[in-house]
Amino acid sequence: MDFIVDDVLDVSLQRFWNVLFFDREYDRALYDFLRLDPERLVFEWHGEGDDLHVRRRLRIMPRRDIPAFIKTVLRGMLAYEECITLNARERRMDVKVVLPVIGERVDVSGHYEFEGLPGDKLRWRYQGRCVARIPLLGHKIDEFMVGEFRKAMAEVATFTKHWLTAHPTRP
Repeated sequence: MDFIVDDVLDVSLQRFWNVLFFDREYDRALYDFLRLDPERLVFEWHGEGDDLHVRRRLRIMPRRDIPAFIKTVLRGMLAYEECITLNARERRMDVKVVLPVIGERVDVSGHYEFEGLPGDKLRWRYQGRCVARIPLLGHKIDEFMVGEFRKAMAEVATFTKHWLTAHPTRP
């Protein structure tokens, strides 16, 4: 199942990346808002501006309700991994989510495209896909994962808009 989610933020591209990757206070507050507990497994970066490259891998434990059929499929192992690679020059961030137990049978991946707009605005668009190759449950898993991603993107956008307004002098 392919899907697209996009939004516009009142922020320059450079400030957005600084906040997203390097502002630990934002990071903690965002994941608390999303009711997720992240554990940073990998965080590597080099360059700045258009030469910025970031590679991040998190193990994330949800603190919110998960449907029973998902818990059953995952055999109670709810922590998943999120792998992100940013290439600032290409204005692209690749994302892959690896689910426990069924990770090899479920492809949850995609990429963000970033476009600077006049007036220090930023359009961010996520083009993703979820394909679960599990008999009888594949479509339900696809629908759940895409719904969760759409909801999370809306929550991240709302939180980030408020954060940037409340913290105008942060990086």
